[in-house]
Amino acid sequence: MSASNALAKKQYPPQTGKYKIVVKSGDDWRSFDQARFPISVGQPYHEGEKLKDTFAWAAARFEGISILLADTLQRFNLSARFGLSAEDAEKHARKLGDDWLQRNSPAIEASNISVNRWDDWRLSSAFTSAWKSVNDAYQEDHSFQTIVNETANRVCERSGNPSLFVPSCEYLLEETAVTALFSDASVIDLYPGSNFKGFDHLRDRPTKGLENYAQWRSARIHHLSR
Repeated sequence: MSASNALAKKQYPPQTGKYKIVVKSGDDWRSFDQARFPISVGQPYHEGEKLKDTFAWAAARFEGISILLADTLQRFNLSARFGLSAEDAEKHARKLGDDWLQRNSPAIEASNISVNRWDDWRLSSAFTSAWKSVNDAYQEDHSFQTIVNETANRVCERSGNPSLFVPSCEYLLEETAVTALFSDASVIDLYPGSNFKGFDHLRDRPTKGLENYAQWRSARIHHLSR
């Protein structure tokens, strides 16, 4: 039997939770046995029943599951929105991550999920080089710069706060650097929202120091109420 036929015939147990998980778009998740969930702290789809049902769905379909808790990444938003110092914003973001883990530990433990936090990557020895490569791309690649700026501008427009432009750019550039570090062709990232279009740009256009983006794979999931 061919690999494609084997994948087509693979059967999964029925979903029994409050929410049914469907894959809307992206790479072929069925060809992966490892899944990773980037977690946006504070987003409703990463809380409660939606999160529990998402993890249960994944546990029945993947051999290994991990999460990347993007807690301290939120320090840019917290500093800009609430006038916090960089130090206080980072402490508050980390505390929000601590609270999230405590609140959602039953769902994490029930599905045997491994946990990585943002600082595991941001404070790694490889981050400085990746961050420099992303900033170089922002300066030298007009298309990438446009994607970053347009995304940051949309944040400003939605919030009615133009002062969010710089911190939003900083957020996106750091997110891009960390994503470059953990991209792995054997793992698919699953996320309920839209991914930053800069990731797709760097995957399709080889960039010095960010070649790892060629391995980045993702799919968008959606929760249907029963």
